[in-house]
Amino acid sequence: MQSGLVLQTAPEQDLYAGELLGVVRDAIADAVTRVAEDSRRRHILSSIVNANPPTGEAEAMRNRLKTLLRDFRSMDAKIRSALQDMGFEIFEEGKHFKIVFQGDDRYTFTMPKSGSDHRGGLNLAGDISRLLL
Repeated sequence: MQSGLVLQTAPEQDLYAGELLGVVRDAIADAVTRVAEDSRRRHILSSIVNANPPTGEAEAMRNRLKTLLRDFRSMDAKIRSALQDMGFEIFEEGKHFKIVFQGDDRYTFTMPKSGSDHRGGLNLAGDISRLLL
């Protein structure tokens, strides 16, 4: 028997390859840890997780951001190009840059034009990762 399981995502669309499936898979994998062992619920959730291997796209993007912003001091051509390749639009806003992911204003981040804190870039990469990935 097949369940015919279909999930409706309403207006949300993938902002990067495999995003929606990855988020749902991660939520189900987390739920597996919160239900009783040997329960029907755990068996169902585990089978869904096992049938949908992770794509690794979110982790790859997270690592790219960390590598790119690790020693961030200013927006040079390499950083600008890499951010744009990842799907960010970059706008200059006074003393800061505004970066918007995939044109969706819900995912707007502020970057200093000149970073002074040696961990500022990694902190920014962490903030972006928490909200997007």
